[in-house]
Amino acid sequence: MKVWNVRSLKKPLVRNLLEAPAPITAGMFCPDKTRLVVGDASGRVFMLSINEEKEQPTSIMKVPLPGSRSFRTIHRPAAIIPHPDPPAPSHDAEGRPIASELGSAIGRAYLDNLHLERHSNPTIGVVQGPRYAETNLFRREMHFNEDPSQPLLARWEAMQQEAWKPSRRFLARRRDHSLKPLKEVAGLEGLHARNRGLDLDVDALAEETRLALKRVGVDLRLGDDYLLREEE
Repeated sequence: MKVWNVRSLKKPLVRNLLEAPAPITAGMFCPDKTRLVVGDASGRVFMLSINEEKEQPTSIMKVPLPGSRSFRTIHRPAAIIPHPDPPAPSHDAEGRPIASELGSAIGRAYLDNLHLERHSNPTIGVVQGPRYAETNLFRREMHFNEDPSQPLLARWEAMQQEAWKPSRRFLARRRDHSLKPLKEVAGLEGLHARNRGLDLDVDALAEETRLALKRVGVDLRLGDDYLLREEE
């Protein structure tokens, strides 16, 4: 690390300020620019200060000169001595107390209280238990009407591990996305009836409309037995 006098055209280099044992990778001044912290690729950290009384003692090392038996003495600031680890926080960012027990103990408590349970398929692991609702740990926006007691919305249900069924053949792989029954919700039947009324009845279309659709390549043979090949 060098000090330059950019106003001097004849001798801009003032001196070598620091020769680190590894390539310098980071540096930052304090707000009043009186101190500079420099880090190198070996993990060492050096602090330089313009206040002599606050400077750390420098270390002296001799560097052999290339092609010569002589040495050059350089002064290098001593590395910052790491401070002891601070105590663990007692509260989180929202001011709630943090449990001091280990994560393994917390996990066992969830299993013992039936908040979580182990799935029969070991590749799936731990899933929600019969008393999971007591934890109140829900992503409400993923559920129908943002009600955790309702099933997951389809786009989230499709990503659940239980929806992925392993198979032996790549081309025959299928996934079971069976719909779960919804609980009674006010106004749901009326909404469903309205949506059914918006369904397209192909047989009720005028003959001219059907012919026009066929001319542009529309397939009107959609039905309950119409299958779509699923791609991986």
